[in-house]
Amino acid sequence: MSAGIETVPCGPGYVAEIRRYDCSRAPDPATVASLFRALYRHRVLVFRDQSLDPDAYEAFGRLWGEPFLEPYDNLTLAGHPAIMQVGNVGAALEPEEFRNGAAFWHTDRAYAADPNAVTMLYCIDAPASGGATRFTDLVQAYQPL
Repeated sequence: MSAGIETVPCGPGYVAEIRRYDCSRAPDPATVASLFRALYRHRVLVFRDQSLDPDAYEAFGRLWGEPFLEPYDNLTLAGHPAIMQVGNVGAALEPEEFRNGAAFWHTDRAYAADPNAVTMLYCIDAPASGGATRFTDLVQAYQPL
């Protein structure tokens, strides 16, 4: 990895934590290349203890590519059409039909002919217990077949 960044495998074999990296700062090209290599190798990267406003979050997201703009503009963050709110609390999520949007496995467009290459999640409000976000690795699932 780039100087100052540490990649620590954690959880299932396809997850790594990126330590000593501030997602709110514009990285140099070598750091971006290191992050891409880490994502390719581990498939799920965890960046703990970040404090990002919507502009910084969107800028970090654009490092990975051009964002897909969801047609559900009622779920996007005001002023940020590239950021979709997922969860069960918040003004945009109050209507019954959107209240449990996080229960669906479709936030990464896995159902589409051209699914997203990268999905980012940024937790703002988590319960003290429960509410786990789950990931699955289809590479590991496919290997024994």
